[in-house]
Amino acid sequence: MNKKIEMNELISIVVPVYNVEKYLDRCVESILVQSYKNIEVLLVDDGSTDSSGKKCDEWQSKDSRISVFHKKNGGISDARNFGIERAAGQFIGFVDSDDEISPYMYEKLLNNLLEADSDIACCGRFEAKSGKNKKRFASRHNTIYKPGEALKELLLEKRIDCAAWDKLYKKELFNNIKFPVGEINEDIAIMPQLFSRCRQICHVGEPLYYYYQNDSSITRSNYDASRRVCYQHLINLRQFIDSEYPDLHSYYMNYCEVILLTLLRKIENTPNGQAVYAEDYQLYRTR
Repeated sequence: MNKKIEMNELISIVVPVYNVEKYLDRCVESILVQSYKNIEVLLVDDGSTDSSGKKCDEWQSKDSRISVFHKKNGGISDARNFGIERAAGQFIGFVDSDDEISPYMYEKLLNNLLEADSDIACCGRFEAKSGKNKKRFASRHNTIYKPGEALKELLLEKRIDCAAWDKLYKKELFNNIKFPVGEINEDIAIMPQLFSRCRQICHVGEPLYYYYQNDSSITRSNYDASRRVCYQHLINLRQFIDSEYPDLHSYYMNYCEVILLTLLRKIENTPNGQAVYAEDYQLYRTR
């Protein structure tokens, strides 16, 4: 039986904010014009040193649905965990503060989540760079997955990936699960666990999130020692899959190969990278 959206269903939207004065207005505006109005927006100023914190306060004075928190810098995972702890909604979403979202994103995600009796709803995205938008993880149809099926799609990176921000979650999924603080590629560390807690995961085929690829972003920067944790994430992911979803082992191996090749290329493209990170380079090559 289909479930209808009830307007008293509160969605909490957590936005980590750190030195994004050029992009913050664009992001917040896209959230406030959502067709689904019963939202709260938690702007978590993670120790910004530019005017981002001031902009957050200005937005709070304009819309009662916005709450602003200023905290010591702890990184995006720490900011997300901070927001989750203070979120009042039954449902929760994340938006990165240099991105924006479709006006219908949360209405469509919530509607599909309820109709499909799911615990997570995903959507496609536009990857925006140099004025061009490329569709990713999109299709013409809505799809419902069991946890193992969704994890398979994540490993294939065709319909779903590990990004936290193109999804809507039942907040209860985060009970006793936190984003790992101080680590990059933090989403892959918890997304498989979140999937495993679901009865079903639904996917809205339409692209509803605009991901802006900034050349200065963490995901596009050169290799440094902080990226070694990506290898540990792969080890942890293998242990999880071999324990909970052993039939997905071959898909994990392909996923692992892609990540390791990406790390190798980053080392190769980093000035003097193969000399400075010789041990890392050899480790990734031999796995």
